[in-house]
Amino acid sequence: MELIDAMRDVVRGAGGRISEADYVRGILDTLHADGSPTTEQSVKSNAFKASRMVDAGVTRVTVGSARDGHKEIWTIAAADA
Repeated sequence: MELIDAMRDVVRGAGGRISEADYVRGILDTLHADGSPTTEQSVKSNAFKASRMVDAGVTRVTVGSARDGHKEIWTIAAADA
């Protein structure tokens, strides 16, 4: 499985919204299950690149205020709703 596919599948599998930590963990678990020897650092470095996120149909969203909120990853469709 490719990284972009894993990114999309993890967010969709969580119902369209997922915490950043669960996003990274989910991608890592998915890629490892498919035999990829990737690392958490590699996933963190690559799965948050804007161009890859657009290709996967996901986006980073701040829930709450900029100061007190937390970041989640949503499908673009959920963010536009």
